[in-house]
Amino acid sequence: GILHARMLLQALRDAEGDVSKIDVMSLATPPWFVPDTTPLKAQLNAFLKNKAHFAIVVDEYGEVMGLVTLEDIIEEIVGDITDETDIAAARAKP
Repeated sequence: GILHARMLLQALRDAEGDVSKIDVMSLATPPWFVPDTTPLKAQLNAFLKNKAHFAIVVDEYGEVMGLVTLEDIIEEIVGDITDETDIAAARAKP
């Protein structure tokens, strides 16, 4: 499943820091798999409809090909977008 950091941090706060009280599997959501043949516009519409930000891309045999994000699609349309994660990643490089 997919475990969002926000959900884990909320559970950790609710458990008052006691990790033994956290059931990680109950926090996880099912992954969203999309075919690698999905057109860009269709995937953009699916992201918006499902209020999702990423999906796992699979080939015709169900093999994982990678991850596609809403940001990836928007960048294909409008060009590169620099955000706080890009800035942090640039600083982390040796």
